[in-house]
Amino acid sequence: MEQKDQPNPQTGHQLDIGKATTNRVEVLCVNKGEPIPAPYFSKKLLNPSIGGITHISDDAVASIARIATSEVEGVSEVGLSSLRRRISEKLRGIERSTRGVAVSAADKEVALDITVKLIYGYSIPTTIVSIRNNVADKLLRYCNLVSKEINVRVAALDFSNYPTGRVE
Repeated sequence: MEQKDQPNPQTGHQLDIGKATTNRVEVLCVNKGEPIPAPYFSKKLLNPSIGGITHISDDAVASIARIATSEVEGVSEVGLSSLRRRISEKLRGIERSTRGVAVSAADKEVALDITVKLIYGYSIPTTIVSIRNNVADKLLRYCNLVSKEINVRVAALDFSNYPTGRVE
């Protein structure tokens, strides 16, 4: 069931809503049947045999690792910084996305050093294993990097949710 010559409400151009198939790629016919290729469905874009070098910067890897670490239950904060640096970041409205993560990357492998502040009451070894698993999974999924080593440094504990007992 094809509909022909319907005007586009925004531009007023006549559209041919029928679909055509060219080289197994669907195209949308616009203005008198002239095909416009849909690159999103193109087999050429998904062709793994096209060569080239892909370089993922250490900052990008560190940002992914920082987000993956912060997703783990029991992590209060990733990376600790001085009071001066925190105030400076707050005033400028930007937060360093790589704070607390040091990256040493090769072509297919990566080694990370992550500094965290954990919430008091969570098992530290269990939380560290969860951090390592989540970071390794995200780096493999997003960057195709194998995590050779993930060192986690617990720099502090967060007691903000822990009730303090006072003797009066």
